Parts: sequence; structure tokens; C-alpha cells
Amino acid sequence: MASTIVEGCGADTNKEFARFLDMSIKSANETEGHLLTSRDLDLIRPDIWEKHTNDTIEIRKMTYGYRKQVLKSPRKPTEQQRKPRRKTDQRRKPRAPT
Repeated sequence: MASTIVEGCGADTNKEFARFLDMSIKSANETEGHLLTSRDLDLIRPDIWEKHTNDTIEIRKMTYGYRKQVLKSPRKPTEQQRKPRRKTDQRRKPRAPT
């Protein structure tokens, strides 16, 4: 989940970043399913399952709230985006004397 959010931090728009947050929410759903399967197969104790499931639900709720805020706010340009880009075609070779 965290890696997906970090990857989304490089997005150009809030809408694109929100898509990565949505993928992270879906990963939380998947994690919850794996925890449930592990409990049902007696691979983890019920108390451990409950703790990790509650943590996963809390993370999902926080991510959902963050996604809503991201979609509501305007995208502020980063420092790198504010700097004018240098066009390579502006650098011309000096002309030979005629």
C-alpha cells in the first residue's frame, strides 16, 4: 500500500495521484482478504487477526479520506515545475562570418 502511494507522489495531476490512492485502497481490501483466509486456515491466532484487520481498516479509512481531500484541492506546482524549461533549440551555433 505504501509503495503505491509513494509511486503516485510523482503524478502530474491530483486526479492521477487519486488513482494511485484508489489502488492503495484496493490493496488494503486485498490484505484484509488475505488476513481472513489466514485466520480461517488457522495460520494466525484470532487475536492477531483482529489486530491486523483493525489496523488495515484504519489505514484504508485514512487513505480514503486523503483521496477525497486530494481530489478537492488544486494541484500546486512543485519547485521543479515552476522553473522555466530550457529549450534545446534556443541554443544556436554561431554563424560563420560572410
